[in-house]
Amino acid sequence: MRALLVSLLLLVVTARAEEPWRSLPTDETLRVIRNARDVYVFPYTTSASAHPRRGEKHLRALDPPARDTLKRLLGDRQNWFVGFIDSALPVGVREVGVLFRTKTDELLLFIDSDTISATFRGHWYGGGLISRRVNDLYDWKKTYARLELEGK
Repeated sequence: MRALLVSLLLLVVTARAEEPWRSLPTDETLRVIRNARDVYVFPYTTSASAHPRRGEKHLRALDPPARDTLKRLLGDRQNWFVGFIDSALPVGVREVGVLFRTKTDELLLFIDSDTISATFRGHWYGGGLISRRVNDLYDWKKTYARLELEGK
């Protein structure tokens, strides 16, 4: 009986570890982006071995122009690419994460040069913007997240 319980436990843990990524955006992630009362930016460093993590002590609240510009860009479903994204991410690069917070939810986005990964309600998501909006996001990072990118 004990061996059966251990086998079942290993099966459940393995199944959860191999959970597939979900595609961005979803109706719920768009709702959080659009309705976020608080939006924070933070630095993170890309890694080949682990999912990125939120830098708790480096969260910086965005001012209204930065917040509103980002919410307009990421909150519009038409700005998101639908399809497969094949991208090689360099390791050890400083990038920007964004936390969108509503009364009931948190959406954490990790924005690198080509893609956006996210955590929402305990699940991993991935996606990217259409090509004509990638430069808008790059400009947003240069303008509003310069401190996080430069590490100062």
